[in-house]
Amino acid sequence: MVDIVGEKTMSLNPVKISITSLVVSILTLLVSLTGLMFGPALIPRVQAYSQARAAHERQVLEYLRQAAVFLDGLPLFIAETWAWGPGVPNYSPPTFPDPNAAIAKEMPAVKAAVDEALQLYYTHSQKQGVSYYSKEEALSRLSDNRHRFWQATEECVKAEWPWHWKSKMEELRKLTIPDTERDRIRNLKRTRQ
Repeated sequence: MVDIVGEKTMSLNPVKISITSLVVSILTLLVSLTGLMFGPALIPRVQAYSQARAAHERQVLEYLRQAAVFLDGLPLFIAETWAWGPGVPNYSPPTFPDPNAAIAKEMPAVKAAVDEALQLYYTHSQKQGVSYYSKEEALSRLSDNRHRFWQATEECVKAEWPWHWKSKMEELRKLTIPDTERDRIRNLKRTRQ
């Protein structure tokens, strides 16, 4: 549209204005209804959910950390104490994963791998350092178990932290038993003699 002076002026389309007004009115109505429905309880509900979610994530990560550290040193422990005889020394990672932890039940594949590794440790200790027919068989089974653990852990971590699961997996894979425990295990045979 051109006015008398020859400059272009903006034309106002009444249909566009009506549609825009209608959309704004509907959004305002939705916000108002949401406020009426949830009222002042909405913020506490969101906060409670956020706190529960954070606590759940901490529990999952702590269980996975304990399991990763436990599984890191177990092959060395079994290799160093194979056919030990009576009084197999204890394996002492900072903490053992709790087989009865409620959070573990939410990760059945991880729990199964951890339970199998714990059972291997208990059998190894109770049978004087001979959990299978040969050390190679015991270490092979443990290697398979560790592989299943890491596969199940990756699936769990992907589900729990879909946006940054890779960094969580890197963090978990870097976990090891403390150097003091690793050195203690390596020196068991020397201290035995």
